[in-house]
Parts: sequence; C-alpha cells; structure tokens
Amino acid sequence: MGVEVRLVDAADGPTIARAFEQLAGDPVDALLVTQVMLQHYRQIVELAAQYRVPAAYVDQEPLAAGGLLVFGPERDAPYRHAADYVHRILQGTKPAAMPVMQPTE
Repeated sequence: MGVEVRLVDAADGPTIARAFEQLAGDPVDALLVTQVMLQHYRQIVELAAQYRVPAAYVDQEPLAAGGLLVFGPERDAPYRHAADYVHRILQGTKPAAMPVMQPTE
C-alpha cells in the first residue's frame, strides 16, 4: 500500500513536544494517537494543530478539544447491546441461545 509507519517514543509532556519538533524536521502525512497517549490528548491536539499534522485518535475526548477525527468503536454501543441482552433474558430467552455480537460501528 506504500504506507511507511514510524513509531515515535513520547511518554510525557516534554518528550511529546520534542517528538513534534522532530516531525517538523521530517514531516509525516498523518498521526495515529493510541490509547496509551490519550492522557496527554490536549497537548497533542494543540501540537498537531500548531505543526499542521492531521491526527486520528482512538477515543472521543480529543474531538471536544479540537481533534480532527476518531478511529475506533463507538463508546456507547456495548451498553445499548447489553441492555438489549438483559431485556431478551427477562422476556425468557435463554442466554445460551443468544448470539455473541461483534462491534460493527
């Protein structure tokens, strides 16, 4: 597919800032912010905007801070499915007869 993946070691505020400075010298097309880095999402959103790097996040919080997009499952969907399972069980469906559902959104 012609995609080159680079891992950037950034564990805290100062190393995140240095990582963006490094990216400025060697530009990238996009950034994927993993779950581990979400505790620093505000700083990452600000730096991504400053360095004009499109960034995708794996959770919803960065969107409210100005993040570009989320690539991951919808957070509330499992709870809605769980409520459906409880309803069906209370209506008499045997749990063993119910299918295991996989996320689709």
